[in-house]
Amino acid sequence: MIAPVVCINSRRAMAKATRYLRPLIVERIAIVNKGVPESEQPNDFLQWLIQEAPNQPKVEQTVDALAMRLVITSFAALHTTAISMTNLVYDMAYLSSQAGPGEKTMMDVLREEVLTVLPYPHTFDKRTMQTLYKMDAFMKETLRLHLTGSIAFLRQARRPGGWTTSDGRLHFPQGALLALPNSGIAYDGDIYNEPEKHDFTRFYRGHLQEEGQDEKSESTTGTGRQLDRYIVTTSNEYLVFGHGRHAW
Repeated sequence: MIAPVVCINSRRAMAKATRYLRPLIVERIAIVNKGVPESEQPNDFLQWLIQEAPNQPKVEQTVDALAMRLVITSFAALHTTAISMTNLVYDMAYLSSQAGPGEKTMMDVLREEVLTVLPYPHTFDKRTMQTLYKMDAFMKETLRLHLTGSIAFLRQARRPGGWTTSDGRLHFPQGALLALPNSGIAYDGDIYNEPEKHDFTRFYRGHLQEEGQDEKSESTTGTGRQLDRYIVTTSNEYLVFGHGRHAW
């Protein structure tokens, strides 16, 4: 009963966001109603929501519902990014403080790579940024250690009659919720050597380029497990961004 009072500031913020988004959402809905080919429609999350809305209950097709979904997604994207960047700075500072006399600090290692890959006048482009192998590996290791949640891949079985895994071993009745133990996987010693240690080299792939190997080939950890390189590449052992059919 007190929820509306406790959440009054959130309700006000949502109302303000809806007033701001309403003209844009109405305009985007009109594009769909006019029969504009999907290939010619804007390609962004809002348009995806609008395209999917007809397949959802009526309550999910309103401007208010679409605005709510857009705001929630934006909030999730912003706060998880902010948390990750904060942890990156903390890890870099801590690891740098642990360097012995005369040793390169973690900050020195990353700075040298940036200056090598992006020499003055610092031309930034997608392909060049992808060659910051040490930076990418460092960020991936930080995200593995500092998860935004202890579970991942939270889903609901919505298919009538439920959903059964491809091997037939598990069946989830319609409406059942399922998730994977993200923290349990990230700190599993059978998957990662010294899982509680920040060791960016477990994901480092730059040596493959230095040895002239295919950058898409796989590297291994000390346990012989194969791992993908980039921070955005998920796997059964790396679920920071979730994992599903769109990951393949």
